[in-house]
Amino acid sequence: MKSAAAQFGAVAADTSLAQPYRDLALVRQTASEYDTLKPEQVVARLKPLAIPGNPWFGSAGEMVGVAYMKMNKPDLAGATFKAMIGDEQVPPTIRSRIVQLAGIFGVEAIPAGAGKAAATGNATGKDKN
Repeated sequence: MKSAAAQFGAVAADTSLAQPYRDLALVRQTASEYDTLKPEQVVARLKPLAIPGNPWFGSAGEMVGVAYMKMNKPDLAGATFKAMIGDEQVPPTIRSRIVQLAGIFGVEAIPAGAGKAAATGNATGKDKN
């Protein structure tokens, strides 16, 4: 993992590469090192990517939110998770994990429009008629 993290770090720092590749490398580097980094380091690295509309919001936001939890900042963790739940560009697999985490902080954990689907048993959220 150390070698992988170093290689991802080199790509992330290479200004001759396009920003999307550098962002991907930074996310992968941080994921590779996550268990050895201080939560503050995770936030410092990924906070610029952990914003709605950013293509890396799901992956970066999840790591930032958990880092906030480790830093005993439930308000920031909850706000991050709430934003992720409402962003349909965040992959469903990540949103399903975030829904579970958000409940810990009392954040509304059902995305808009999902309540009707849950109540009717209709997974698409659309009326059957």
